[in-house]
Amino acid sequence: LCLFTAIPNATAAEPAPPRGLKIGWNAGISGALALTLLATRFVPPPSTPRWQGAILADDAFRQWLEQPTEAQRSFHSDISDVGVVINTTLPIASFAIVALASRKHQNRAFANRALVATQAVLGSTLLTWIAKTAVARQRPIAEYGNESFFSGHSTSMLAAGLLFGEASPFAGEELAVWRYTLGSTALAVAVTTATLRMSAGRHYFSDVFVGAGVGFFFGYVYPWLVGNGEEEPAPVTAALDPFYRDGPLLRFQFTLR
Repeated sequence: LCLFTAIPNATAAEPAPPRGLKIGWNAGISGALALTLLATRFVPPPSTPRWQGAILADDAFRQWLEQPTEAQRSFHSDISDVGVVINTTLPIASFAIVALASRKHQNRAFANRALVATQAVLGSTLLTWIAKTAVARQRPIAEYGNESFFSGHSTSMLAAGLLFGEASPFAGEELAVWRYTLGSTALAVAVTTATLRMSAGRHYFSDVFVGAGVGFFFGYVYPWLVGNGEEEPAPVTAALDPFYRDGPLLRFQFTLR
């Protein structure tokens, strides 16, 4: 809400030299990933498992975490579903809000970062679907299907948490506390969601562990590889006037880098 109130008062410096993919390429890649994911919805899930049973520490974690009743397992699954929707939209929303709060070329820089974050989330989701379909691992409770490996919730959630650090608009020294607070909160939610997926009987520990590794790649390595966009964001100074009537009664000023 504070960022939204800053939109009318935001100013931006000149953008830094170009770096990474241009906004047109980033938009095209994001669109292609979105269309591909949409097409996967028409492919039926594997009906016959190609991989069954636990490996390594899977049984130990299952005995420790899995809930005994269907009602409990469904409740834990529902919570994890809500968490993954919220957590994966946070990085993209933060870039979009900051882009609106900036002027001239600055919004292109943050729009590029939003597109890179979108690519990371969509790319991790697409890779998860490919693995689930190809491997067709039976879930710990067979009636839940054959899409256990690897955990898409763990992948998306960890990627979203790391995106706050690697591609976050809250990168300036003035807002470092926000960057670390939001990133740490998102990572805590990711760990909680991964635990809920195991307690709900949807995944083994090995599914969650591999999913976390894939999430690390898309949340940290991928934004670094593509350079986060066409240009490095120049500092954006915004003044917040939350108690504005005839004039600002209280003003907060900060800089986004």
